[in-house]
Amino acid sequence: MLNNIDVPVASQILLTGLVSAVFTGILVFAFQKVFERWIQRAIQTEARQIRFIERQLEEFYSPMMGCLRKIQAKSLLRLEIGKVSHVAWKEICKRHPDPFLDHEKYFEPFMKNIRYNNKELREEIIPLYDEMLSIFTEKYWLANPSTRKWFSELSDFVGLWHRWLDESIPADVVREIGHNEDQLKPFYEDLESYIDMLQKRLSGV
Repeated sequence: MLNNIDVPVASQILLTGLVSAVFTGILVFAFQKVFERWIQRAIQTEARQIRFIERQLEEFYSPMMGCLRKIQAKSLLRLEIGKVSHVAWKEICKRHPDPFLDHEKYFEPFMKNIRYNNKELREEIIPLYDEMLSIFTEKYWLANPSTRKWFSELSDFVGLWHRWLDESIPADVVREIGHNEDQLKPFYEDLESYIDMLQKRLSGV
């Protein structure tokens, strides 16, 4: 049969097949390169996302939670000591006649605890809030949107504490404003939920 085909026609067939094969090879090569670049970009994007999450944890959420946990631990201890002290003082009062003439002598250890609490508040607890606000200010870009909305609330809370300690704001004004840490509890919950979520994303859970 091949003998019956004209040479030019046979050459054309061979040439067409060769061109088709070459073109197919070029397409395969081009697709392979595009696919490789896509994979590379995906890997780079994933690496950037992981690094961003690491920075969120290392530079924002973990330091913020560290300060918060220290504040909560100190506050809880103060509360527990306060409750026990109240019970102990009532017992002392019961054991002494009325009027309790030398109550100042017995109350002095309790007064020392109050002075210690005031000193701790001024020198340790409020500086921890200051540190949280400083981290928030410097690393604002690392916070998730739901966290960022609490910046003003934290700033106001810390600012009011400083005014109170400086005795530059009346107690009635503080009460009217509603200066209470309960306002920040949703913020604390947000911090805790995000640190858990980011840790799970890094661990692949």
